Amino acid sequence: MRTALLICISLAFFSCQSPPKIGFVRSSVLLEEFDGTKEAKLTLQNLVRTYQDKVDTLEFDFQRSLNRYREEGGIMPEKSRMAYRVQLEKQEKSLIRYKEEVDLKLQNEEAKLMDGVLKQINSFAEDYGKQNEFVMILGTTTSGNLLYAHESTDITQELLTALNDDYAGR
Repeated sequence: MRTALLICISLAFFSCQSPPKIGFVRSSVLLEEFDGTKEAKLTLQNLVRTYQDKVDTLEFDFQRSLNRYREEGGIMPEKSRMAYRVQLEKQEKSLIRYKEEVDLKLQNEEAKLMDGVLKQINSFAEDYGKQNEFVMILGTTTSGNLLYAHESTDITQELLTALNDDYAGR
């Protein structure tokens, strides 16, 4: 009898509580449409443009030197031709090294920018979840962490709007 009473009380208690609030976000949409991501991509594009201008200049200078060597190399004295060839090799190696350095710098800058964006999104999602009484917010990924969820639990747009408003200082 006592056990039956305890079960009835427990059932009554748990049936009065609302189910835990769980939501999910489409992570790729959130990341792609977040204004902070757009700004980071713009920053990276400007950096790429700056480096590309320098690469273009170095390539143009090398091509001009190579063309000059092709045009005048046959009439140059042997010693001058050899010195010019050595200079061309140095110029080409320098160009290749600079391109590799630029690629590495751009990769590092992109990683740094995206890391900052992801930290911002994660921090905001945590605060948003607490303020809106979610017990859990899941994220969908292409690797299949969440295979199905009812659309009523999709809070992507809601979270994205709040995130962009927060980012814009609204």
